[in-house]
Amino acid sequence: MLKTYKIKYYGERSIADSLNMQSAIHYNNVLLMHWRTYKKTGIWLSKYSAMRIEDYMCETILHAHSRDAAQEAFYNACKTSKALKKSGNEAAKYPRKRRFFRTTTWKTTGIRKKGNKLLLSLARGNEPIIIRLNQQLSQFPQAAFKVVKLVYDKFSSKYWFHITVEDGI
Repeated sequence: MLKTYKIKYYGERSIADSLNMQSAIHYNNVLLMHWRTYKKTGIWLSKYSAMRIEDYMCETILHAHSRDAAQEAFYNACKTSKALKKSGNEAAKYPRKRRFFRTTTWKTTGIRKKGNKLLLSLARGNEPIIIRLNQQLSQFPQAAFKVVKLVYDKFSSKYWFHITVEDGI
């Protein structure tokens, strides 16, 4: 069973802001490129071709698979909109608005465990982000950690890590 744990982010807020801005930049690049291509040629870009093109557009501080997660988010939103339209929801629309911030996601390939710390990889040449795990989370092996998200809570104006773990039950 998958469980999600919340851990407070204790790093610098500017770093967290820049990570979520970078994630939004990649999302926006895919969104703009997709709709411009569709408007001019009538061709619906596949997820993989859009990701490949966007990889060459700008530099990033995100890990490669975190960048992929941000790029895939647009096509996941399109998939959800299509399913809602099919079920009869008239208000469902495809995503068209740009975002300034977006939750940053680390997949299993960007997560490493060292003792009671979790290391989240960034792009080559950048130091990883370190999360100190509590007693409950430090008991899990590295393979149990599936996804880590850096989420901004508007109500408390703080960042939190949402760590998804497979507990084996």
